[in-house]
Amino acid sequence: MFITFGRNSTISTTGTTTFEGFGTNGTANGEGYRMIRAGEITGVSTHYDIINAGGSGSTCKVQVTKNAIDVTNANVTHTFVAGGDGTHTTFAAGTHTFSAGDRIGADLILSAVSSTVSLDDCTIVVEITC
Repeated sequence: MFITFGRNSTISTTGTTTFEGFGTNGTANGEGYRMIRAGEITGVSTHYDIINAGGSGSTCKVQVTKNAIDVTNANVTHTFVAGGDGTHTTFAAGTHTFSAGDRIGADLILSAVSSTVSLDDCTIVVEITC
């Protein structure tokens, strides 16, 4: 099963800034989606349009959250110097579990090096297994 998040407007920073991944129709509740049953986070993917990649070493990190708290090591980082417009990863079964009623969300963390980083039309997919 997949949970989708995104940002449909330009996001920019000259330092390090966290942007909430919005839910359906741009909802921003700060916590994500309430899980119907227990399960696990098994992957995360992001794709976006790069308007300005900033200086060498600038990054975009997608951080998965549970109940508005970062899930340790449930993230993926794209360094713009490598080119491309997104990234993805998977996690071993049983590594990142959640209970029924937990809220699963995702944040975009932009870090700019020596210039402005700007992205648009960001999509995030969090894969879960129940």
